[in-house]
Amino acid sequence: TQSLIAFGSGGINGLGLGGSVQKLFYLPEAHNDFVFAIVGEELGLIGVIVVLLTFAVLVQRILTIAASALELGEEFSAYLCYSIALWISAQVFINTGVSMGMLPTKGLTLPLMSAGGSAIMAACLAMGMVLRVNFENHVATLQAGPSKSANKKPNKKSTTEIKDQLSMDDVDLLQSATQESNHV
Repeated sequence: TQSLIAFGSGGINGLGLGGSVQKLFYLPEAHNDFVFAIVGEELGLIGVIVVLLTFAVLVQRILTIAASALELGEEFSAYLCYSIALWISAQVFINTGVSMGMLPTKGLTLPLMSAGGSAIMAACLAMGMVLRVNFENHVATLQAGPSKSANKKPNKKSTTEIKDQLSMDDVDLLQSATQESNHV
């Protein structure tokens, strides 16, 4: 009931950052389990919608990366990204449902927002894996050339041809990854 009071007192625009009253010992675990209720109180309905849209865009982007990996024949990478997208979306659904009083309290944190060591570490590790799959997709697409179909094997280009096509940031990342693999 305290989380519903937090949402109600937030209204449309919210009380402002740091203006929450419910986090001052009224709402249990306000820093992790009920952080969404605090967002609703401090940022209002507008902040809640922005947070939910941000998670929707994140999950949609992960699904796009997974579909791209599946097109390139990287089944493990694709299914890894699909599972991370499912995990993130399920955890957001459960946490927001608990915060709004629609589900019983489960103790799940809101990914990438709630305080806590192990939950934030797991979420960051998952995001790192998704970024790596995206990088591998990008490199495989550049190696395959512009007219790659799903059934053809990619023609191998020289490293200099690939580096010419990559942006400078990608070249730096590729060089550091190559140097790290040479040290191992």
